[in-house]
Amino acid sequence: MLEKFNYQNALILGGTGTLGKCLVKQLNTHFPALKITIFSRDEHKQALMKREYPMCKYVLGDIRDEVALFNVMTKKDLIFHVAALKHVDILESNIRESVRTNVIATMLAADTAHRLGVKNFIFSSTDKAVDPINVYGACKFLSEKYLFDLNRHQLGTKYAVYRWGNILGSQGSVIPTFINTLKTKRVV
Repeated sequence: MLEKFNYQNALILGGTGTLGKCLVKQLNTHFPALKITIFSRDEHKQALMKREYPMCKYVLGDIRDEVALFNVMTKKDLIFHVAALKHVDILESNIRESVRTNVIATMLAADTAHRLGVKNFIFSSTDKAVDPINVYGACKFLSEKYLFDLNRHQLGTKYAVYRWGNILGSQGSVIPTFINTLKTKRVV
């Protein structure tokens, strides 16, 4: 998909997480001329990542902040949205925060991308969006539906959705829970 377009400025929303770091590595390898901006709210992770990827620009901010999104998205032609609250158990008792970040902020980011004429907006979803049974999956499901609806009703920005399963070693991965269950022989 990326080879078909002449991208110059990419933005990774939530770029300091596991998926964001993998994206930077791949984009830097395959598209070395691409200017990459990382947008996240974790200054510590940005400082650490900057040591490994000093060629990127780092912007501190929250995807729920409309002004910050507008400023960081200006003059970008490719956006990867990988920012999310994703700890399933925590989100079950923090529904409001999940909706604000995983649905409303996604809608805000998508609308801002369209308003600014961004060519492509790529959204990271989850396998939990298939017949969702938890808050996280339901939020991702709603975000997917919103992006698909935008594709049907406008001709500017193209929205793509990728569903991921648990990523080994990522924050919130189910793998440590599985390991702990096996060690203690106790089902959680």
